[in-house]
Amino acid sequence: MEGYFNSISYFRPDDKAQLFTSDFQNRLSGYDSLDVFRHYYDRADTDDTLSKIQYVDIKTYLTDDILTKVDRASMAVSLEVRAPLLDHKFLELAARIPSSLKLHNGTGKYIFKKALEPVLPNNILYRQKQGSRFPWMSGSKVT
Repeated sequence: MEGYFNSISYFRPDDKAQLFTSDFQNRLSGYDSLDVFRHYYDRADTDDTLSKIQYVDIKTYLTDDILTKVDRASMAVSLEVRAPLLDHKFLELAARIPSSLKLHNGTGKYIFKKALEPVLPNNILYRQKQGSRFPWMSGSKVT
């Protein structure tokens, strides 16, 4: 758990010790940004580690980072964006799925991909993850 929290943090404890001045560390009065992750991890209503981590992601990373960026970028170009897989009823259902069906032999979203196999070809379902691309990022010019 702590390893995961450190992996999604901008600065690890060693980095903070090197970057923060003594005065700044004193002003923090013992505050540790990882406590936010720990709070949600402990608050998750499950004993399953993967489900707890997913709860942390929903409460922190998705809302405070990914969804905020998508919202701002889409508003900038007057584009309406929907995230149907984040519907609260769907998320509640997904939260009840055992971790062994979410992550299976290194395949993430296992049960979701299995359900979509009759609809989508395997080269789409099981390809490597691709980040969002914008025309100016790929070298092509925006006209």
